[in-house]
This record gives sequence, C-alpha cells and structure tokens, in this order.
Amino acid sequence: MVSQSKPLMLGKKPKPQVIVKDRISQLPESKLWAFVPNIDLDDEHEHFSERNRDRNDYVHFAMFVDHVLSLHETDIHMFRLHCSIVEDFTPIEGWICSAIGRNAVEFDLHIESFRNKIFQLPRSVFMHKKLVVLKLNSNCLSYVPPESGCFPSLKFLHVTVYFPNNALAEKLFSCCPVLEDLTIDGVVGYDALNFKISAPELKMLRIRLRLGALGIDGNNFSVNAPKLETLDVTEVIFSNYNLESSKSIGCSLPAFGNLSELKLVVRNRYHWELLTELLKRSPKLEHLVIEHEHELCCTTFSDDEEEVEELSTVYLGPQWNTPETVPICVSSHLKTITIRGFGGGYDEMEVAKYLLENGKVLNKMVIYSFVFSCGSEKLDKEIVMFQTGSRTCQVEFF
Repeated sequence: MVSQSKPLMLGKKPKPQVIVKDRISQLPESKLWAFVPNIDLDDEHEHFSERNRDRNDYVHFAMFVDHVLSLHETDIHMFRLHCSIVEDFTPIEGWICSAIGRNAVEFDLHIESFRNKIFQLPRSVFMHKKLVVLKLNSNCLSYVPPESGCFPSLKFLHVTVYFPNNALAEKLFSCCPVLEDLTIDGVVGYDALNFKISAPELKMLRIRLRLGALGIDGNNFSVNAPKLETLDVTEVIFSNYNLESSKSIGCSLPAFGNLSELKLVVRNRYHWELLTELLKRSPKLEHLVIEHEHELCCTTFSDDEEEVEELSTVYLGPQWNTPETVPICVSSHLKTITIRGFGGGYDEMEVAKYLLENGKVLNKMVIYSFVFSCGSEKLDKEIVMFQTGSRTCQVEFF
C-alpha cells in the first residue's frame, strides 16, 4: 500500500501573528478627546435642552466647551458649533480660534442671539489656509473680510442670512478665489440689496431666499462665474428689474458657458424675462426644471378658462414675449424639460408650446399639473396637440 502524504512545502517559516491591541479604547476619558477628529458642540443636545433656559445654561455650556477643547491636542477635521443661547461672544471667538489653531478643515457655525448684539466673524477665519468647507447660519454675525488673501482654500460655502445688509451682500461672496459650490439662503427684508458674486472657479450656485417683508422690489444679483455649470434659484427676487433699464437682468447676468443644468423655482409672480435671459446666456444647457410654488392662485382650480387666464395675468406678472431669435441651447442642446406646479395660465401654455416647437433635440418634457380633476385632463389634451420640433420627443403629463 502506498501512503499519500502532504507535499513538503519549502520556504520561509511563517511569521508569528502580531496581536494588535485597541489602545485607544483603553485610554482614560481625559485622553480620548485628543484623538477625536470631529468636534460637534450643540447646546440643544440633551444636557442643554431644558425648557426654561437662562444665563446659567450658557455658562454651563461654555464650561463644557472649554473643557473639551482644553483636552484636545491633535488636529481637528470638522468643528461644528451650534449655540442658540449666546450671552457673551468672547468665548465663542476663542473657541473658533482654537479650532483654527488645530488646522480645522471644515467649520459649521450656527450662532443665535436675541440680545441685539453683533458678533464679528474673526479675521482668522477669512485667512485660514486649511479651511475648505464653511457653513454659516446666524442672526447676529457681521462679516468684514480683509481686502486681500481671503479664503485661499475654501471650496464649499453655505451662508444662511436673516435680514442681511449690503455690506454682507457686496463683500462676502466676492473674495473666494477657488470656491466651487455656493449656497445663499435665508430671509431678506425691506432694504434693497446688491449681491455681488465673483468666483472664477464656481461650478454650483444655489440661491434660496425668502421675503421677510412685503413690497420689496429692488434686489440685484451680479454674478461673475465663468465656469458655472449648475444654477438653482428658489426665489427670483432680482427678476423685478426692467430689462431695458441700466439695472436690468440683462446687464446683471453674465454668460454661463458651461451651465448644463438649470432649476428655476419661483413663487406667485413669474417674470418670464428672467427665463428668456437665462436661456440666452446658457448655450450648453441640457436639462431645464421650472417649478412654480403657488400661494395665492388657489382659484386656479376653476374650470372657467377666462377666469384662469385672467388670474394668470394678475398673479404671474408680465406676459411671455417670444424671443426674437431662438436661444442656441433650445435649438441645439436642450434634452429634458420638467415643469412642476403647472397651472395652465396663458403664459405657461405659451412657454411650453415655444419650448416644444423649438427644441430640435428635445427628448422629453414632463409636466406636473397644479390643476385638479377635469381641469388637468383638459390641459393634457391641449398640450398633446402642440407641435414638437423633435421627432423623438415624448410629452408626459401628470
């Protein structure tokens, strides 16, 4: 009988297995903070969320933050500070400077005060060379950027404003040399504002502003962003200007040579000249979303065609004027169009008809109706009868 044995393996002897111990979890609590890359400090967490807040709450929270930062010795990646019971800004400035000293890459600052006091964002934030992401949400922050050297590495900026002044609107968004993603949201008041955005590397711009006061009709956005690819507007505050005046949209908007996606969200009054200007200035636009947020047009549910048309003129602002020449993007690049909150007004129908007829490479138009029941069915039948410039275009109505 021949016995079979395992082949003899020649070579180096296997190294003994190295047992790695979890030393960090065995450290005392006083040492753990030194290894945490993200610092998240929020006075609304469980320990600081009692119903009757007073000055003692802020004192206790401040002591807690001081303790955390005093124990931290290594670099910080993300520093998040949400403080809604501010009594004294002095420690807040110290906390921010402490995070900068630890080379924080991302800042998320949410600071609220109801003492009618103003906190000036430290100069060191503007000059911080490691800062890449900055989120600011405050009703008491003042922004005074230095004349040069601001935000040398900042790529993502999200600012939530509450009744801002022109100093913020004109200066904060024009000192970002490498910024790629910008979001401006919040509430504006009676004062006319001139927002100036100058960012040579900007690719994504979101504007989501609400009106905190009725009757405002003078805000302006001047945008210098040659590399902009996506524009998302959720409140067309600057669309009230006359295009023929020196302060028109036409003078304020530059060419968006790289813009491929555009989402335009408006409430109540839809100023169609803004859409026209954006189409003219976006030659490579491929995807367009128009969204209506109806607040006053509740009677649009009526089946009375004359009443609907009259309401569309009253509430939706100036009527649609057909451009003298078809924008390049419409005839050569526009592939998809989505219209939400479609009310069936005269202007809305004319815009849909124009885009369908002139969209030579259009693949799909999707319309979500704001009108219920039989009114919706009637609109569906009318739109289906529109001529299409593209043989492959599909129209879907919901």
